[in-house]
Amino acid sequence: MSLTETYNKIKKSIVAFVPKYIPVKENEPPPEFPPIFGTGFVVREDGLIATNDHVVKSINKLWKPPDLPKDDWSIEAILFKLTEKGSLEVSLMVLGVFQISQFIPGSVYYGPKIPDIAFIRVKAKGLPALEIGNSTQLEEGLEVATAGYPMGTDALTAPGYLHQVTPM
Repeated sequence: MSLTETYNKIKKSIVAFVPKYIPVKENEPPPEFPPIFGTGFVVREDGLIATNDHVVKSINKLWKPPDLPKDDWSIEAILFKLTEKGSLEVSLMVLGVFQISQFIPGSVYYGPKIPDIAFIRVKAKGLPALEIGNSTQLEEGLEVATAGYPMGTDALTAPGYLHQVTPM
């Protein structure tokens, strides 16, 4: 399968993580588009999203209203669905986050002590889950690409205005 075919297959499962609360400064307009601080991929149709651990860790650094209830996550997951009339923004309520607290690697492992992976649960059913293969074979010359929002909102507004909302 080509990279183009692969991307077209997975893009429907890509989600953007944005702050739910954004402080607005006096005499400044609110942002044209919520600031994306992370990317995830739907891995189960019942609302499980895989993301990076560094994305989950950055949630605590986001601004929160002082009276925010303890069980209210200060983020939303946004899934963009392409329709005949354009892109539809589907906001998904975050129910919880899951991080790896202990990792016991196999006999050959060269990564960090704890892999940079985490999961976020959203309140949804029927989401377009990404099919994850189980191949571990890497070979020289293998085509590799990234998908999602690796530069957050900056890449979407690079010319000085919002020019796209689809993942890279």
